[in-house]
Amino acid sequence: MSADRSVRRLSALASASSSRVLNLVAIAEANADNDGHQRSPLFLSPIFNHSLILKHRLRADEVDLFAARRAIATKIIIPLSAAT
Repeated sequence: MSADRSVRRLSALASASSSRVLNLVAIAEANADNDGHQRSPLFLSPIFNHSLILKHRLRADEVDLFAARRAIATKIIIPLSAAT
């Protein structure tokens, strides 16, 4: 039985990052008490510092959304709620 790849769960992310995912939500939670992390955030925007940045393989119906032909794009997911 193969896995349904049409739906992916963000809750399945096991770690803060991988070669395709930068989970800034998990990094922020892990460093909530770290003064150095608070003083030197990756982005100036607190919203971006609590987001997920993904290397996204474009689906067939998404390639026409870009001016140049490409197979991979960067996707930024901004959680609507801070609750996990």
